[in-house]
Amino acid sequence: MNDRGYHLVPPVELCERIPQGTFDETAFVWKYMFQRWYLAPNPSRNVKRSILRWNKKWLIYPAPTLQEVLEKIKKDSGVEIEYSGIRINGGVHVFPMEATEALKLWFKIKEVV
Repeated sequence: MNDRGYHLVPPVELCERIPQGTFDETAFVWKYMFQRWYLAPNPSRNVKRSILRWNKKWLIYPAPTLQEVLEKIKKDSGVEIEYSGIRINGGVHVFPMEATEALKLWFKIKEVV
């Protein structure tokens, strides 16, 4: 698998757990085609429509970047995002944080299994 851009987003195994209807306007998506997963630009980002989890020939999941996940954490939970980290219930999650860690934190806040 080519690693171009893959470090910017969480792995597909985590992204497939994202509930449908959230992170629909991410910059990237994981797309399954030709029996492989590919990171691709989000085709629906500028069209203002939901990402379809099954789109004719391809399975598609949102692939949020660190910034997109942090914005969602701030919006959904109202936590403080400081330059040095995120303060949640007295605990501080220190930066630098990767998109994978941030998505796991969002799952914990939203109680996504």
